[in-house]
Amino acid sequence: MVNARTYRLWRELVMSEDLPKEALQTVIEALCAPTTTPHGFDAQADRRREEALKAALPALLARTSTKRLRGRLLLNFR
Repeated sequence: MVNARTYRLWRELVMSEDLPKEALQTVIEALCAPTTTPHGFDAQADRRREEALKAALPALLARTSTKRLRGRLLLNFR
């Protein structure tokens, strides 16, 4: 579970040229994981996650060559 308040940070990490390639999997997983709270699904926070992922998608696709990770990204936009 990812704290919804950190989605902007995850998006900014993707845009940073300093982000090591090894960290891409963690960032992708954070941006693709549905937002939940101890009480269940949080639709408003999940919209923020989707917006952050949509903004970061071009940079993520350009930096990701692994089929599994690219598939994980594209699966969120079906």
